[in-house]
Amino acid sequence: MPEIPGGGYIGFVDSDDWLPKRSVELLEKRIDETKADVVFGNYSTVLVSGKHKRNTFTDAVISVDNKEELENFMPGVFPPWGSLFSKELLTELRFPLNMKLNDDSFFVYQCLQNCKTIATLSESIYYYNHINDVSITRTACSDHNVCFARSLSERKKLFPGQSLPQREQRVILEIFFVSLMHYVLGFSEADAVEKLGETYEIFKPFLELVVDDQIKEFDDMYTRFYLKNKQFMEVGDYSKVYGQLLEIAAKQNQKRRFKAIVRKMLLKPEQFVVFRLGLFYK
Repeated sequence: MPEIPGGGYIGFVDSDDWLPKRSVELLEKRIDETKADVVFGNYSTVLVSGKHKRNTFTDAVISVDNKEELENFMPGVFPPWGSLFSKELLTELRFPLNMKLNDDSFFVYQCLQNCKTIATLSESIYYYNHINDVSITRTACSDHNVCFARSLSERKKLFPGQSLPQREQRVILEIFFVSLMHYVLGFSEADAVEKLGETYEIFKPFLELVVDDQIKEFDDMYTRFYLKNKQFMEVGDYSKVYGQLLEIAAKQNQKRRFKAIVRKMLLKPEQFVVFRLGLFYK
């Protein structure tokens, strides 16, 4: 982000999105009347069909100290577009230049750590373009795992002592499982075992955010695999992990759901990860 411009507030718009008339005026009116540090406006997603899917914000003022209310408001990755920030919040903050993915949510989480109150606006003041979605969130980047983990880690600072929502923990395990299975199905045993170790090291920041007691209730293929093999990965016994993944592949080979997963794995693992996160967070 360039040096802080003039004016009392700063907003953000993605290059392929657009604003309806009076958007900035409505945001400014809302932030002035609530005396909040930032206001998040309602938005509409423009789908491939041409239809608009409207988000469900209501008019509210939320104290950042009220962690339960804040977490209910922003359960996942949160973008800065369609919002208006007090310029004073951004004096010392900039978008991280070394992040190719999730830099926007990382930036929002940093801002909110300096906020006292946030406001929401029920009127739709932003059109999120999902028609020709060729943004970087749908493009593979080599450090996607690190970027996402950094964003989640920054988010955790807003909720000290609290874990990630369970659905996000499960998505982490699904992405981890599919990334491992890609190498088991597509590489020789020796190469796959080596790749399993490399992948585990990359995913460590993710897996540290997973709480075993909270994910047990899912009782699906991803969580069962993780809980059963966690001890082997921690001590570097990736040959054991490889054998477990081969066993799962043999059992699941005839199931339609597993075949769909395998088709997605024809992409590079990082492309699948970005694709999956895009579906989850859109």
